[in-house]
This record gives sequence, structure tokens and C-alpha cells, in this order.
Amino acid sequence: MASRTPARRLHKRQRIIRRGVYLLDRNFLRRPKRYVLQSVLATLTIAAVIAVQDSVSNVALTSAMAASAFIIFQMPHSRFARPRRVIGGHLVAVIVGLGAALVVHSVLGQGDESGLATDMTAAVALGVSLLAMAMTDTEHPPGAATVVGIVFSPNPLESGLLILCGAVALSAIHHRTRDWLINLAH
Repeated sequence: MASRTPARRLHKRQRIIRRGVYLLDRNFLRRPKRYVLQSVLATLTIAAVIAVQDSVSNVALTSAMAASAFIIFQMPHSRFARPRRVIGGHLVAVIVGLGAALVVHSVLGQGDESGLATDMTAAVALGVSLLAMAMTDTEHPPGAATVVGIVFSPNPLESGLLILCGAVALSAIHHRTRDWLINLAH
């Protein structure tokens, strides 16, 4: 076993040397307009979502939508950009987050301030949403921010509805533009 380790390291170094070190992605140099256009589209989309939310009081929820927009426009043909994952992942996160928010607001009586019980409830909600997304094949990494944001939101139901509307809007834009979008990551 020990004799394989140096050989593997050498092979890895050789791959790096063959591939070369570069600052700009080679595909960017071939299609700069696509990269710029998809970045502008993502910027406009997330700007609209933030404008609809009326404020950036809940950074976790805004970050979740921004991360979803990033996935949809950076890797539009990946499995994580599919509507089942985007809408389904956020839906699972909203449902679990609303249940946890109910515990925080009603049972614990803690409103939107952070305390140990609220923090632990958010952590449990994150674990439950991870399991639920895996069971329903709706894994969407930004859903983690959604569930935590819902738990800490002063208005969880309104926040949940806004997230779901944002996920549907992002998926609709992705559906309409996916034929000319390219994967910017490889």
C-alpha cells in the first residue's frame, strides 16, 4: 500500500502539468459573450427576486435564492438545475422550516431572536430537510439556507411563499432559456 502512494502522487502531478495552469477558463476565451450574457441574466433574475422580497432582512433566504440562480445559470444542464430539484428542494425546505418555525414561535415562544433552543431547532430542521430531500429525490443545496432562513424568519409563512414563488420563477426562466444556455462549469 505504501508503495502506491508515491506513484499516485506522481501521476496526479503529471496530470496537473499536462493540463497546465491557467487563469481564465479556456471555454471563456472561446465564448465570452455566453459567459457575460448568462451572468447578466442571473444578475437580473436575482435582482427581481430581491426587489420582490422588499428587504434583505433575512439574509439566509436571499442567499438561498441567489445560490439557486447561480446553479441555474452556471450549470443549467446539471441535475441540480432541474425544476424537480429547484422547486422540490425549496418546497421540502419550506415545509420542514414552517414546522420548525411553529415549534420556535408557538411552543418555545421565542419569536425571531436567536437562542439555544432556536438554534438547535434550526439544526434539527436542517437534518430533517436533508433526509426528506434525499428520500424524495429533490436534493437542492440552497434548500439548506431556505430551511434555516424560515426558522429564523419573523414571518415564516410569508417568507416561505416568497421562496416558493422565487423557485417557480427561476425554474420558469430556466425552462424558457435552457436551449441556448451552456454549462459554464465543467
